[in-house]
Amino acid sequence: MDGSYLHETWSAPDNTRLVSKQFSLRLPVHVVAQLSAIGEMYPTKTRTQIVADLLTFALQDYEKKLPTVMGNFSEFTQDIDDGKDYYQIDGLRRLYWELSNKYFSELERDLGNSNPKPLFNVNVVAPKDSFEK
Repeated sequence: MDGSYLHETWSAPDNTRLVSKQFSLRLPVHVVAQLSAIGEMYPTKTRTQIVADLLTFALQDYEKKLPTVMGNFSEFTQDIDDGKDYYQIDGLRRLYWELSNKYFSELERDLGNSNPKPLFNVNVVAPKDSFEK
């Protein structure tokens, strides 16, 4: 979710699935004040919806900024005809994906889904020149 779309998201109906257990946090005063302002601006959205959307945006931004390193060479060439060598993404981003998949699977099982699909594809490949130097 791109932060620029939060207004459109909050103006639309919500179909989000929630975990079965409550997750509570104590927040800084200034954060609660800002959340309360957003809640007043979008009265049809619950605090849960607003916080979930903001966290979703922040987590996606966090994921994009996690460092990656070049993993194993991949023979993956389907739909790639640029002559570049492709390698698996490794490092903190891949670890984040793997751990997220682990917890996502546990939470989905708690909701009755015995065979959930992973949240992230951990076998992502990228050209050698896309990795940080």
